[in-house]
Amino acid sequence: MVRIVLVRYDDHVGLIVLLLRFIGSVCVFSGLYFLVETRFALGIPIFLLGLALGVAAGFLNAAREAGR
Repeated sequence: MVRIVLVRYDDHVGLIVLLLRFIGSVCVFSGLYFLVETRFALGIPIFLLGLALGVAAGFLNAAREAGR
């Protein structure tokens, strides 16, 4: 049985941080897959995009916590 859990966010910045982290982690693992398995040069930009999204999520989260 699959249960879907919906989480209510009162602040929209928290949801944006969560989405940035998720998309960033997907990009990092996809980039690593392309680099290791296919040796395709597209893996480098995808990996770097994932790292940039992770850093952006970290800065956004730090700014949100400092504003509280």
